[in-house]
Amino acid sequence: MAKVTRNLGPLHFEELEPKRFEDLVRQLFYGFKPWRLLEAVGQGSGDDGFDARGLEIASAPDDSEPANEASGQDTSAVRPDRPWLIQCKRDRSMTSAQLSEYLSKINVTSGEPLHGLIFAAASEFSKSAHEKFREHCREKGVRAGHLWGRSELEDLLHQPESDHLLFAYFGFSSVIRQRTKRTELRSQIAIKKRLQQLVETDPTQLLLIRNAFGDIYPRIPRGSAFSELHWRLCPFDTLSHRGLVVEWASFMAFTDAGPTWDAADANGFRQSHLHAGGKWHRKMYETAEYDRARKFWNALDEKHKARVNFLGVIPYERIIAIDDVGDDYFSGAHIFCRYEHGSPISSSRIVLQPVKPNGLALIRLDRPDSAQRIEMFPKEFRMPLQYAQRARRRRSAQSTVN
Repeated sequence: MAKVTRNLGPLHFEELEPKRFEDLVRQLFYGFKPWRLLEAVGQGSGDDGFDARGLEIASAPDDSEPANEASGQDTSAVRPDRPWLIQCKRDRSMTSAQLSEYLSKINVTSGEPLHGLIFAAASEFSKSAHEKFREHCREKGVRAGHLWGRSELEDLLHQPESDHLLFAYFGFSSVIRQRTKRTELRSQIAIKKRLQQLVETDPTQLLLIRNAFGDIYPRIPRGSAFSELHWRLCPFDTLSHRGLVVEWASFMAFTDAGPTWDAADANGFRQSHLHAGGKWHRKMYETAEYDRARKFWNALDEKHKARVNFLGVIPYERIIAIDDVGDDYFSGAHIFCRYEHGSPISSSRIVLQPVKPNGLALIRLDRPDSAQRIEMFPKEFRMPLQYAQRARRRRSAQSTVN
């Protein structure tokens, strides 16, 4: 599955009122030339087919008119300002014929040669439209003509110097977005550093994963389905590039010297860590069925004992705050997270962890092959096949997306 990226959609110039579109275009051109004057003239009823007029300061000599060196005259000192006209059309689309019609309505006062003409519209212009515009400029003696459509206007708006206009007219700011992203990254880095300092003191510690926006803590969650109201005590596993990895669930398992394995992974057989809390006890959570499964597991040869652990990834951006002081129920670290779809976990994977008689772990097997699973535990202790397949597909989809 392709990774989804976030893109900025096209700006909807056509949704602006005509007057506001004219104001936007005029304000975009303040930095285009050194203006002596840039005024709106199209707001009244007596305009001559254009919306704004500008006078460009022409202090530098014109390349087409070299200074008269023989007479010693400084032509730049007496050079008049260059007149420009700006016409704006908010049309969503515009043909070359419509463009020609609009251009024909622009009235240039006789005796006042026009230096520049800018025609801006909310539409895209075809090749023939550009050719007609250049032909019109040649016929009218316009020396500098600019035909700017949607793409050119968007380019101008996305320049840093135009960011205030982008925000004022469309409510979007590239600068604010960059600052927000910088703040988010700094926050994530700070969270990661705090987690690193926390787990360095005790890599085997339990972490209390909680919903930052409300849960039922310290009441004990009931039922097999995890929801946004629930919290969970989870052993720390590692800090990865994806986020904080914790042991989200753990089940008693069987393994041999080969690749075959089995687990007591039916609902209600997840290992409980409630006994680690000062005011909780394992018996408040574990059931009689769990005790029977544990007796079956204890009867296995030590070399065949293992645990199937579901490792969950909590992205750093979902961690809102870390309370390393704890409280009277749990003195360890409380990790407050933002839940999405009822869980702080973005993805998970299964590992098979053999156990030695002295409690030290052997090398674990990542993602044990489901095809190598055998029926060692009684049926009542095992997840039904259809639920196991559904869970595997869900985990695989999560891993692909994340």
